[in-house]
Amino acid sequence: MAIKPLKLKRYISEDEAAQLLSLLIGEKVSSEDMAEYALEGIIPAYMQFSPVDKETYPGPVFSLAEDDRYPEYTAHLSYMEEWLAVIPYPLPLDSWITDSNGKKWKVLAGRADLGVDEITSEHYVRVYAPPEICLAADIMNDPKAHPKWPAILHSHGETWGDIDGEDRMEHMLSPFRVEEIQDRIAVADGRSTLPRGGPIKGDRPINWHLVVAGLVELLLDGRRDTYKTQGLISSEISSRHPNWPNASKTAIDRAMAKANDAVALEEKRQAFDA
Repeated sequence: MAIKPLKLKRYISEDEAAQLLSLLIGEKVSSEDMAEYALEGIIPAYMQFSPVDKETYPGPVFSLAEDDRYPEYTAHLSYMEEWLAVIPYPLPLDSWITDSNGKKWKVLAGRADLGVDEITSEHYVRVYAPPEICLAADIMNDPKAHPKWPAILHSHGETWGDIDGEDRMEHMLSPFRVEEIQDRIAVADGRSTLPRGGPIKGDRPINWHLVVAGLVELLLDGRRDTYKTQGLISSEISSRHPNWPNASKTAIDRAMAKANDAVALEEKRQAFDA
């Protein structure tokens, strides 16, 4: 089997991924092995929309609804705000994923009758990015890394332009990401990954003082009960103060995502110490 043609593809099938990894590490790797590695985060896998029933689900992409649209998204395909053909695997049980702005999205399958359904294994196939398989092979071939191979973040997912006009691209976060600590990221099973290497090379700065000032302003607002989601909070602050530097809606979304991650990490630490 020729390796170079596979390396030129953006995504390859699970069978092709197993063959490529087998050649790179000199050991037999099966599709079942790849599926196990994907669940553990050892090798990132992606969900590519490819429904078995193409008559019921004729579209080529997953349908994504913003948290601001909850629960209206269950009614009609027109409530979708984003569409992606490929998203990181595995999908959380509640089907909510988070983008690099900290915004949460419900992943659904759009039907031909314009309704939407929850995602099942009948709606996608697993695919892999060759560069991430090559990185995993380097780790597996390193005797110092075995048997605790570090998980690798998803870094070859689909990207899209930022609607706020900032010079950066957005992407969906790896499901194994919890929080950055000195360029290392904790993952679901307590191991740590390699240094972050996603599609974005560095984040724009966040003006934390202004973000906190905006949150305090909303807390003191008599209408604060109307701001029930992160999206509504960031939209309200940015609309009130459009000229605040490094405190755009994008920056506020990222600030709140980092805050949520910090809380999750602290809860894990306290549970571990208990």
